[in-house]
Amino acid sequence: MKKLFAAFLILISFYTPLSSFGDFDKAIEDSQEEKESSGEEKKSKSSSSSSFHDDAETSLAEFFIEIFAYLWLFNAEARYCPYPYSSPGSKYLVYNDFISLEAENAESYNSPNRYWRFSLDTSAFWLKDLAIGNETKFNCMFYPLIGIYAENAIFYDHVSGDGNMGNVHLGINLPVFQFNPLSLYCKLGWTKWYNDVTPILKDSAFFMGFEFKSYPFKPLALKWDLGWQFYANDVFVYDSDLQLGIMIDRFEIFSGWKYFETGTEDVDSTHWHGVSGGIRIHF
Repeated sequence: MKKLFAAFLILISFYTPLSSFGDFDKAIEDSQEEKESSGEEKKSKSSSSSSFHDDAETSLAEFFIEIFAYLWLFNAEARYCPYPYSSPGSKYLVYNDFISLEAENAESYNSPNRYWRFSLDTSAFWLKDLAIGNETKFNCMFYPLIGIYAENAIFYDHVSGDGNMGNVHLGINLPVFQFNPLSLYCKLGWTKWYNDVTPILKDSAFFMGFEFKSYPFKPLALKWDLGWQFYANDVFVYDSDLQLGIMIDRFEIFSGWKYFETGTEDVDSTHWHGVSGGIRIHF
């Protein structure tokens, strides 16, 4: 396995132009300079209708929060199968309303469905002109209304040998809706970069993301994981990973298209794209 992974790294390096994390740092630092110059042009701009816009935005935000609350509470009736397609006719979840009280209270009733679910995965990725790396994720729902997640990604500069940088996430999962064949989760939490990274990203930051999951038919698994990191001076980091997987019992073999972007709000950003692939276990 080690020889196979080493061969993969060597093959990738032949198709990757020389680069380093300096490109990543430079993208953030340059965006700060552009922000300062563009900000000077907008300093004097003001509008008498700003109060009206603020009120409209507040009303719209309250409306969406109320809708989210209704959808979120409905998730309390969800029950999870041991893993996707674990039994004939099942995908990943059922709703308690579809289980009769007589069957639920009967001594002979022994449903495998439960209030919780867990998954753990690890994958390798390649971002053209930036780095190769490894990403490990733990995802769970303690109860159909709330869960937690933990993620860690390490980026290796395998061409110029400028070291490595890492990014860690910790936070909560809130289901927006959970249905067959599509579920949507909102992720909120803490994130931090470490090792060889620009000082602008050294401080902790707020993270917000979304995770789409779909199990349309056996053995297919679809997942789209995307999120934003918000730092001081309007610096942001955006990450997207769109995956296609195949279920083999409780194991999922997946590959995906990865997109990575950084910069400053209202200023042109820099992006990279590449591929990912790995294995996930559901338990």
